[in-house]
Amino acid sequence: IVTITGGVSLYLLESGTNAKLDTVGDGIWWALVTLTTVGYGDVTPETTFGRILGGFLMVSGLFTLALFAGIVGQTLLQAVLTIREEQFRMSNYVNHVVVCGYHPGSELLLESLAQEFSDSKTEVLLLADEERPQDLHPKFVWIDGDPTKESELDKARIDQARAVIVVGRRDRPPQQADAITILTTFTIRSYLRNFMQTQEQSRRSPVYVVAEILAAENVQHARTAGANEVIESRRLGFSLLAHAVSQPGTAFLMSQVVSYEAQNLYQGPVPEACIDEGATFAKVAAQVKHETGALVIGIRPSTGGADILNPPDDRPMSPNDGLIYLAEKPVL
Repeated sequence: IVTITGGVSLYLLESGTNAKLDTVGDGIWWALVTLTTVGYGDVTPETTFGRILGGFLMVSGLFTLALFAGIVGQTLLQAVLTIREEQFRMSNYVNHVVVCGYHPGSELLLESLAQEFSDSKTEVLLLADEERPQDLHPKFVWIDGDPTKESELDKARIDQARAVIVVGRRDRPPQQADAITILTTFTIRSYLRNFMQTQEQSRRSPVYVVAEILAAENVQHARTAGANEVIESRRLGFSLLAHAVSQPGTAFLMSQVVSYEAQNLYQGPVPEACIDEGATFAKVAAQVKHETGALVIGIRPSTGGADILNPPDDRPMSPNDGLIYLAEKPVL
């Protein structure tokens, strides 16, 4: 339409005065090569209004090509991402990490995951009921699906995942966001139970589910729904702020403990060389410090129950106990 309108307009403006413009077809040809920014130069406007018309067509051509390129690029990107989604669904990937839910602040979580698993081939996949954000790095696999529906979880191969992180929604009130988190956690556990019964399979280790809770009163509900670990992100942040006032510098130290490539918390088994008759916490901690440089600060009892931080020195150690320690990397 623009080509025909521009060509006819130039013919009406310059017919009889432009020797190169004999027919309407010449005007349409000029408009076509101008709009596509080819510009052969065989037909050129000679009047002021004709040149203004030519400038308008040139600018229109640039915008048209840019719009066309953007549409084609976006279409190709979506096609490639859809293919990757289907490849992931039908692939043999195992031990990947699934993040359920996404909000603008999740980039920090993804960066931390990428750093934590930089030395391994662990794939990070996002499952959310929305379109993929344009600024999300292509290395993260995006699956469009609702994690609160069991029928959608198969897309992410959660039955073969290493862990699942359920992120709290920041665009909802805390109670509503926690309700979605708890429902998602319950759905994941229900899906895994049904899958194991149907497939008659058992995993060497179950899928580890970590849930983010925004309101403290919902922590136990998340655990009941099946979360192995519950993170009260708002309480942790506010506690650090309050403690930093009474004990200056402690917030910085805690941020170092949870940051990648710094002294971090790890857990691992008691080394066989440290276990003998009458082994105590103080003896094991001293030997681990001497051999690895790691600082043992707690015990994960083999009998179950809560972890014990800073236990008594004479606390007897069992071969099946776990150790909680500070180190730059896992050493046990």
